[in-house]
Amino acid sequence: MLSLLVAAIVSAPPPLPPPPQVLTELRAIESGALRGKGDDLRLKYQDQARNRPNDILLRVYLAWVVLPSDDAWNQLKAVAALNPDNPWVHLGMGRTYTAWKMRDQAKAEYELILKGDSKFSAAIVGLGELALIKGDLPDAEAKFRSSLAIYDDPRARAGLGLTLLQAGKAADAKAELDKAIKGWPDQPSVLQALLKIQRDAKDAKAAAGTATRLAELQPKDPEVRKILADLRFDEGNKAEAAKEYERWLRVAAPNAEVLVRLEALYRELKDADGEERTLQVHASVEKDDPAPSLRLAELAEAKGNAEVAEGHLLEAIERDPKNAAPHLQLARLRSKREAYFDSLAAYRTASAMEGEAATTAKAERAELEKKLKLPAKPPKGSVDAIYNAVAKGLNDFYLERKKAKPALAGDLKIRVRVKATGEVESVDVLNDTVGDPLLTAHVYFALNDAVYPKQKREPVFEFELGSAKKGK
Repeated sequence: MLSLLVAAIVSAPPPLPPPPQVLTELRAIESGALRGKGDDLRLKYQDQARNRPNDILLRVYLAWVVLPSDDAWNQLKAVAALNPDNPWVHLGMGRTYTAWKMRDQAKAEYELILKGDSKFSAAIVGLGELALIKGDLPDAEAKFRSSLAIYDDPRARAGLGLTLLQAGKAADAKAELDKAIKGWPDQPSVLQALLKIQRDAKDAKAAAGTATRLAELQPKDPEVRKILADLRFDEGNKAEAAKEYERWLRVAAPNAEVLVRLEALYRELKDADGEERTLQVHASVEKDDPAPSLRLAELAEAKGNAEVAEGHLLEAIERDPKNAAPHLQLARLRSKREAYFDSLAAYRTASAMEGEAATTAKAERAELEKKLKLPAKPPKGSVDAIYNAVAKGLNDFYLERKKAKPALAGDLKIRVRVKATGEVESVDVLNDTVGDPLLTAHVYFALNDAVYPKQKREPVFEFELGSAKKGK
């Protein structure tokens, strides 16, 4: 008889701790799971369960780690089959059913608990949450207040605050929500409600603090990230705003408006790499907008990478062919590297368009044409007549250039493809041993602008500085 009694004592489950103690543990589990520590918690309770196989509460804690889920429900169901009177098993199942929107089943679980213990406050909170979901605010408020009369539970405070908020009692709601967060900081729904109250009240400092805490709990929530970034921006904290917008970019579909703001922040912060990275994302989002490519070209040019800059400008032109701005920027870039005939071609394209950039291009084009000493009137007539006119202008310009470069000499050989209508199809520099970009561009455009006879042909013009040979 004594051995049977000892066996019964050994196999009997330990008595349940007081409800507040268990609720504290459950809150710690929920906080840990929210913060990505679920695996650590699971291992912790598994180790304890191996040493205390009869402790039913440890099995409840294990299920709570993955609550609400099919796995949690199956674990709790198995425990309930052997321990139907354990209230915590039914509380877990009630919360799971609530999350699954199976409200009748959830209500049955909570009522089953209260049938055994009418003062089990957590079950009353569960019924209050069901009433709040249903929209029965008076019943929800009564349930939460009834629970709080038994035990000052942060979850009950949260429920009461959310109920009062829905009832339009913002001040009273905020007081309860503040108490809820003080007792248990890791409540996303409460933080979201407080954040809205604080933003509505224009309390930017408090809102930023709440948004920061919420972002810690929900780091992949794009809305939270965006709100926090906007708050940092509004308070003038440019560096922190940029960091938050970058975090937002990692969890959200890129938005052109936000990208433009982030680009501006990086410009003000003088962070060229950050701006370039953001512009590349912007360019991939708005494939018809030339603005990102234009700015990328400026950044590349500032780094001394003219080839990359030109590539971005050509991309901008492809995105919006009728926009004069990229043509103007391309013309300026080519002028800087003394590719004058390419530069003037870009200026002329920009000048033929409309808008402020086109007007600027016309003025800069005139300056470049003056610099190149282009003839006031295009040469016209036979190929020989055109050659003679161009040769004279070239010689005059050459003598002027020779003053700055006494050793300047060489040959120029240029082919012009003329259509049957007399229009120039293309001009190709076949040979240039002179090596003076201004002289080359002068000849190029003098021949390009000339008026040829209406006959399809490809005359080749050869110029030797100091003596001339006719085109043939």
